[in-house]
Amino acid sequence: MQRRSIPHTQSMTGRRDILLGLGALVSCGAAPVVTMTEKDTPACDSGLKPGGGDRQGKFDADGKPRFWPGNTIICPFGSSHPLAQAMLDMNTLIQRDWSAYITPTPPSSYHMTVLGGVDAEQVAKANWPEGIRTTTSITDTTPIIRDRLAVKRFDFPDKIEMEIDADRFHAPLVGVPLRPSSPAMATSLYDLRRQLAEVIGFHPDNLMSFMFHATYGYKIRHVPRSLKDVLRREVHSWRRDYAEKLGTIIVPAPVFCSFETMFAFTPLLALQRNI
Repeated sequence: MQRRSIPHTQSMTGRRDILLGLGALVSCGAAPVVTMTEKDTPACDSGLKPGGGDRQGKFDADGKPRFWPGNTIICPFGSSHPLAQAMLDMNTLIQRDWSAYITPTPPSSYHMTVLGGVDAEQVAKANWPEGIRTTTSITDTTPIIRDRLAVKRFDFPDKIEMEIDADRFHAPLVGVPLRPSSPAMATSLYDLRRQLAEVIGFHPDNLMSFMFHATYGYKIRHVPRSLKDVLRREVHSWRRDYAEKLGTIIVPAPVFCSFETMFAFTPLLALQRNI
């Protein structure tokens, strides 16, 4: 892969400044809010949209995943998890009514993203880990980042508690917007993102504005305006129902993973927690 020279980025914001800023952001018990419209991608997933939809080259026109390598830190949950069981309703709905526009995520790859790592989107943003040559392939960054994470311990809760954020009306319609269950939980999770970014040597542009989420589908082409209101009503009804039914959701601990497509994530390292 051909790479352009990546400019030197400024040093990471200090822990004290970040946590002071978070105190104001989470005073109402919600995660930081990013203003967007539904045509936009969430803070976790931005970039070019070739051929419509939000596939960014990740899928072909038929919804089949293309080779799109990278690494990430996620909280994976199996198909028996309460949130996965709820997401299966959306999986069924997509396959029945919306497969021309959305390809459903296989339940085996359901997860909540904590911090995205190196992938084509970050390369396009000239966002590259410090201390790794820019001529290194995306795939070859994975063992380097794994080794950096393996020698560190991180501060994060024993139980990561989330809620479906049914009030986040403008969240994209292909996923579940999630918010930390309390101001303290929000502070912990956003600080975990800071810790991870510092260890990786990474400077994501959405470090403190990221929307936690779980994805049940990927758009492969734009939904026509004449149909979008129908999809919107179905999605928001589902979110409201399951926000009430599930209440607080406990997701598993974070794991560093690699991937070759958006449909399969290979666990490489469970993060070590400070006790």
